[in-house]
Order: sequence, then C-alpha cells, then structure tokens
Amino acid sequence: MTQQLSDRRLDTLAAEYVLGTLDAETRVKLQRLMMTSDRARQAVWRWERELNALGASLNDVQPGPVVWQRIEARLGLAGQATANSARAEPRPSRVGSSRGWNPFQHWVWPAIAAALVLVMVSWNTWQVPQPAPTQVAVIQDASARALWSVSLTEQDLVVTSTREVTPSTDRDYQLWLVAADGRAPVSLGLMPETGQRQLARSALFDTATVDVLAVSREPEGGSPTGQPTEVLYSAQLVRQ
Repeated sequence: MTQQLSDRRLDTLAAEYVLGTLDAETRVKLQRLMMTSDRARQAVWRWERELNALGASLNDVQPGPVVWQRIEARLGLAGQATANSARAEPRPSRVGSSRGWNPFQHWVWPAIAAALVLVMVSWNTWQVPQPAPTQVAVIQDASARALWSVSLTEQDLVVTSTREVTPSTDRDYQLWLVAADGRAPVSLGLMPETGQRQLARSALFDTATVDVLAVSREPEGGSPTGQPTEVLYSAQLVRQ
C-alpha cells in the first residue's frame, strides 16, 4: 500500500496523525500500515520527534479574561450581556491553553494544525537534520497496542511513549538490552511514561548481537538488583 502513496502524501498523513487531525477511518488505516511498513513508521516517528521538540520549546501563555468571555459567547455558555461585552473588547493577539475548552471540537484547531504543518514542512528545508535511526523497535502489549517506539541512532537511543502507556506514581518502566550470547540483561535506562527521552547508546550495540529489547516494571528509580524484576514486554530491533 505504501508504494501507492507518494512521499508527499505519506508525509502529510504522518503529520496529521501526530497532530491528531486525521479522521477516525484514516487514522486506523495508517496505524495498520505502520505495523507492516518501515516507510510509514519512519514518517510518523520523524514528525513525533520534530513536533515534540517544537512543543517543548514553546512557553505557556495565560489568556486574559476577554478570551474566556469570547469563548463562552461562541459556545453559547454566556449571557447576552457577556457576549456583547466580549465583542466590544479588542481582539487578543495570542491565545494560550484554555480551561474547559477542547479546540479539537471546533473550527480553530484544524486551521492551526494546517498552518503548523506548513511551518514544519518549510522548517525541514533549513533546520539541522536529526540523526537518522539505524535500527528501530516498536514495543507493544498483548493486545498489539503500540506503547513505545525505540530509535537507535549513531549517537543515542531515543524512546518515545504513546498515549497507551499508563503512568504510575510508585513504579518505573526500565529498558533492557538482551544479548544473544546469554549474558545477563543490561539496563539501558528508565522509559518515559509521557513524551520522549534520550538514553545513552550502550557500546554493546556495536560489540554484541542483540536478541531483543525488554521492558520491566520496577520500583521507583529502577531495579534495585541491577537485573529485571518483572519483565512485561519485549521487541526486536529492525535495521533500517
């Protein structure tokens, strides 16, 4: 199926998937495609990495009272007097995060998303390229839900969590390298429960044959013994 998609079309679908603006049917089709297509997975992972980095660089902006008034008026949640007052106020130049307003349900978000895609496409033409992954793995649960993606580059190990990961207040998830020669598993670091985390690249990736990557559930702070306590998931690295 990916052979029928041009690079531009696949890149657009991947961007909209990460932004959350794909319709339900197209989103499911792309998720299925990612299970079998390295090309589709790479497109999605690249957008996740770039948009996560962009989002982390933005500062929160607290909207002023007039913003809430205008939102309430548009949603029909305020009286006529409030609506008239909101219309009389000058239009704010920036709108930050909102309390109780879900932009995904209104016309504003698609416009923002489209503009952001255009900005990112243009940004890609001049920004310093990120190291390309040499091997990747998708860690899934028993229901085949993707929990983390792991990208091995020449410099580091990039782990990205999905919304399917359940955060814990008193436990941590830890990533392990399991070599094919039977040596004890080697810790690669703690997994992110939200967002993305860069881990140090173990020298064993160059000197040993990796059988699988494993994820264990550990006490807060990591394994107290230096070995996995409760192994939950495993996945193989796939060379790009």
